[in-house]
Amino acid sequence: MKARHSLLFPLLALLLMVFSFNSDDEPLKKLLTQLDKFRTSYPQEKVHLHLDKPYYAIGDNIWFKAYVVNSEQHQLSNLSKILYVELINEKDSVKQSLALPLEMGLAWGDFTLADTLREGNYRIRAYTTWMRNFGEEYFFDRNISIGNSITNQVITDVKYKFSPEGNGQKVQADIRYTDLEGKPLANKEVNYNIQLDFRNIAKGKGTTNDKGILQVTFINNQPFILKSGKIFTSIKLDNTKVVSKTIPVKATSNDVDVQFFPESGDLVQGIRSKVAFKALGADGLGVKVTGFLTDSKNNKLVDFQSEHAGMGYFALMPEAGEKYTAHIRFEDGSEKTYDLPRTLLQGYVLSASNLDPNDLLIRIAASPALTAGKEVTLMAQSNGVVKYISKVKMDMPSLNAKIPKNRFPTGILQLTLFSPDEEPVAERLVFIQHPDSLSLNMNSEKTDFRKREKVKLSLNAKDLTGKPEVGSFSLSVIDESKVPFNEADETTIFSNLLLTSDLQGFIEQPNYYFSNINENTIRQLDILMLSQGWRRFTWKNIMAGSFHPLLFPPENNMHISGRVLANNGKPVVGGKVTLFS
Repeated sequence: MKARHSLLFPLLALLLMVFSFNSDDEPLKKLLTQLDKFRTSYPQEKVHLHLDKPYYAIGDNIWFKAYVVNSEQHQLSNLSKILYVELINEKDSVKQSLALPLEMGLAWGDFTLADTLREGNYRIRAYTTWMRNFGEEYFFDRNISIGNSITNQVITDVKYKFSPEGNGQKVQADIRYTDLEGKPLANKEVNYNIQLDFRNIAKGKGTTNDKGILQVTFINNQPFILKSGKIFTSIKLDNTKVVSKTIPVKATSNDVDVQFFPESGDLVQGIRSKVAFKALGADGLGVKVTGFLTDSKNNKLVDFQSEHAGMGYFALMPEAGEKYTAHIRFEDGSEKTYDLPRTLLQGYVLSASNLDPNDLLIRIAASPALTAGKEVTLMAQSNGVVKYISKVKMDMPSLNAKIPKNRFPTGILQLTLFSPDEEPVAERLVFIQHPDSLSLNMNSEKTDFRKREKVKLSLNAKDLTGKPEVGSFSLSVIDESKVPFNEADETTIFSNLLLTSDLQGFIEQPNYYFSNINENTIRQLDILMLSQGWRRFTWKNIMAGSFHPLLFPPENNMHISGRVLANNGKPVVGGKVTLFS
């Protein structure tokens, strides 16, 4: 048995801001005023749900504890009093929903998975009404698998092959059926039906070979607009037993998209900088690649390869008039070329090195035409709060500095460089990771227990000095021999609140960067920062004071209101209203 916990307090401490600029600097004062106005007028909330298991079976209960925190300090929020939690199927239909009262940012609840529910992939979404002001991308949203204990008597594994066929893509699925002991289900009759984007495109019948493999082929004539797909199969085990298995179709081609991200935004002529890249397959997941870079004369400049989730980086010194091409080699041996983003004739590059455990190393480089001694501004903020700001004269090609990391809390730090005209010209995200400040010890009265015997556990939480800590905790206990899971795939309070809730786009295996922190994961997390964008606000809107209207006020109670009208539209006076839940 393994106990899995989710903790909240203490998470992050609020630090003092550091200013080193002239108080008469009106443009900068205006920018700081606008930032503070956004922070105070548009407080952000985040939601984390701690689920009791990584996946479920029909008939189970999904138990969870909810934490609603403010995004500034990651402390329990007292803004909203109602939390909405929804169970959503693959067609984006809400199958169950809950409205839970929040007590100091905490709530508990569960979903009962009825026998009428179909197995498949579902989502659990949680949000407050206040969060609706800022878009669904800020909601808590987690995918879970719900299976059926009857179909679990048969294990399936599938391998796909793709090839062009006319204007479409031919997909070959080799589906292998085995029993619970791994023995192949040979010479078994199988009926199948194929759906793409919930449309039936093919059906048929076949028989598994001596290795338990059934080969299914179909043509997708619109491979680039595929959203989701499934192969529904029914395998006949004997004259009385038929088991249905559903095989997901995550892609209908082996096309890989490779994107390149110059550090801080742009490649600038004559300034050496990092270039991150990300290789994604048609299913949206990272793909292993190797490659090299050439210039316009086909000179080979640098070799590179991906690390985690199809991401990696290389260094480049762009030259005037050059065009750079990346030659990418995939695991199947195929190759493809991609052009790098165009090089600017002049500009700024903001570089950061995050490997030193104590200091953040910063380098500001500028083109010769921009080094006339005018002042540039470096701002560092965490969760929308300015933690550091400094102005410096740009009178040389590059400037280097160290900033102690203890100025910043754990989490994403947004570094922004402003030109002498107070325009944002370069931006870099880094992840500040301090040692865990909480020590947890769990003890039980004994080590051996009878079946269904009550177990008493004691949890002792202390800080690094040994002083007791006060916090809100949740814990689930699972049998890993029956419910195995991959720690990297989990959604934890750290990976959710500190990472995915503030970044644009899908993050593959976010807990990978927290489950085993070492030199490799620290470097790979920095590559993620190079290739993902900040999504909490845009500078253009902040500097223009263009804040969108707040349409949804925070809910303070479970209040229901309405009007009763007759068929002619006139109010019904003294009418009786009965409400059923």
